Amino acid sequence: SPPEFNPSVEILAADGEEYLNNQHHQLMLARQDPITYLPTGIPELDTNLYGGLPKGSNILIVGQLGKGKSSFSRHFIEEGLKESERCLWIAIDDDPKKIRQGLENHLPEPVKSYESMNLLRFVDAYSWSSLTPPDDEAFAINGILELNQLCRRTETQTSLTGGGLAIL
Repeated sequence: SPPEFNPSVEILAADGEEYLNNQHHQLMLARQDPITYLPTGIPELDTNLYGGLPKGSNILIVGQLGKGKSSFSRHFIEEGLKESERCLWIAIDDDPKKIRQGLENHLPEPVKSYESMNLLRFVDAYSWSSLTPPDDEAFAINGILELNQLCRRTETQTSLTGGGLAIL
């Protein structure tokens, strides 16, 4: 397991950069645990996360409109699909059709092929929340109760299987 972090603030001297590089090296050595890390698709972020996000974890990404949440999610799912990871996208803020179009521009195969191989699934919670009927979606949310149940099931399945990528 990683070394414990001291919450106290340390004042770095002139050799602060060397100190930080040494701390980074120590963390990398300490990360000899059995957890699998999934790259995010953003090299600079993966470097700062020491390889990516822990597989099977639930990560909440919060931010103001236009700050990159959807872009990050798209990169993360693209990276997972390129590595044949099973991916779930629960579309709350965007129409699944719009998300598919965004993914289509960056994947080596058409999005439909990943869906037909059961590597990518969408759950449409957007249509219900925007008061438009879902069309042609295999999985759609029709009310708040279903959305709450879906969140619980997603969390349970992720912890039981320890796998896949899910974007909410």
